[in-house]
Amino acid sequence: MAARTKTTFRINVGLFLAELICVPAFIFEMKRALGGNTLSWAYVFEWPLLGLYAVYMWHKLLQEERGDGSRHPVVFDDEDPKLDAWNAYSPPCTRAINRLAGQTRRLTLMRPRRRSATRSVHAGLMEQAQ
Repeated sequence: MAARTKTTFRINVGLFLAELICVPAFIFEMKRALGGNTLSWAYVFEWPLLGLYAVYMWHKLLQEERGDGSRHPVVFDDEDPKLDAWNAYSPPCTRAINRLAGQTRRLTLMRPRRRSATRSVHAGLMEQAQ
């Protein structure tokens, strides 16, 4: 069996299993709701929606597997000053967050002596904030 055929088979089995769960659950909740359990009415509508979502995802996954993909690719032609401003602002923030995350990892991996690791991290963050 080719890899593509295996993937398609798995996608189809996933849909079958999802529907195998949703249909009996819908029937079960419908019987309970008609029997007087008012909470079951919510599930009466939920299970078919989950079944429809499974069909939607099955369709999307099969399209992706076949390479059909999106029929309308997104094209950015216009200049966007807000996007340019965000792109200029973003890298320094990302570097600062990564630097702080790296410091946090180092401090938590070291054994704390007398001060707890949390206090050390907090002190380091406060020093960098000033």
